[in-house]
Amino acid sequence: MGEELLGWHKENESRWRLAYHLCWLGNVYLKMTQRKGSTNLSSLVRNLRFIMRNILVAGRKAEEYLKKSVEVATQIGAFGLQGQASLGLGLLYKARGKTDVAGKYISEAIEAFEKCGAEGYLKQAREALTDCEVSSGLVSRSQHRQTAGSR
Repeated sequence: MGEELLGWHKENESRWRLAYHLCWLGNVYLKMTQRKGSTNLSSLVRNLRFIMRNILVAGRKAEEYLKKSVEVATQIGAFGLQGQASLGLGLLYKARGKTDVAGKYISEAIEAFEKCGAEGYLKQAREALTDCEVSSGLVSRSQHRQTAGSR
């Protein structure tokens, strides 16, 4: 159903909705890649067919949809959506162990969230960037706490 909506939004030139649904689909696939989300038995049974068809390509689809969402959101100046999609890409690359690329996308998300004043997402993105820097060995957790306290 989600992919049919994308076609409808493209045909009707509803670019904000297109960016939103691309981001939403990208995050669904991201959760599959991270093995996060609802894991109760009834949810798994209801979605088993979808899961079986997509589990092996979830990372690729997450990347594809989130990149398209960033592109469309950037074109229309939808900073909140741009930030959400960039954050999703950062988390995807972090899960893949590509912390340098992850840091780039998470930094872009922070910039977008600052532009639109999305404080909740901004906090989440800053925490993700810290985790990324710690994972890559750029800073230790205690070093980050010291620099964060001086802001």
